[in-house]
Amino acid sequence: MNRWNDRAPGTTQPLPRPYPGAPPLVPHGVAGLAITRETNSCLDCHRDGTDLGDGHAATKVPPSHLRLRHNCLQCHAPQAEGATPPIGQMAK
Repeated sequence: MNRWNDRAPGTTQPLPRPYPGAPPLVPHGVAGLAITRETNSCLDCHRDGTDLGDGHAATKVPPSHLRLRHNCLQCHAPQAEGATPPIGQMAK
């Protein structure tokens, strides 16, 4: 049984999107991140695409996402530890 991962940003590889246009999965743990109308911990790294070292950088948030800055996990789910996309569902 897979569980949501608790790994630090920049230490995992994102899974491919399951279909073209699908929102990317969050490849790192999200426990303890504040995502409310008042504050959004995701933007600490993703607003400008922070360099995380070792060839990793946080994906920069597109301008369209900054209007609803408290809804990240509505579309972007954390990926489970060790999960793989269903066969035939990977974006090409």
